[in-house]
Amino acid sequence: MQTLHSAIGSLLDHTHATGSRTHRGLTLVPLFAPTSENPPYISLSEALKHEGFLVTEVSEGGSVPDLLVTNKTP
Repeated sequence: MQTLHSAIGSLLDHTHATGSRTHRGLTLVPLFAPTSENPPYISLSEALKHEGFLVTEVSEGGSVPDLLVTNKTP
């Protein structure tokens, strides 16, 4: 039986890092792992096309720089 530790280890064995980005002391390193399955999510542009994601003002009067994001996908 596969344990959580072995599952994570197996995933990390096939994961590679690409160029890091640093801004104001925060560094992000993208990690990529090959997979044969489609991810369980869709991109923002895809969600916007199918009206599954709604971006609006937080109130009728608005509030700079705030926006309200509603995820309407299942």
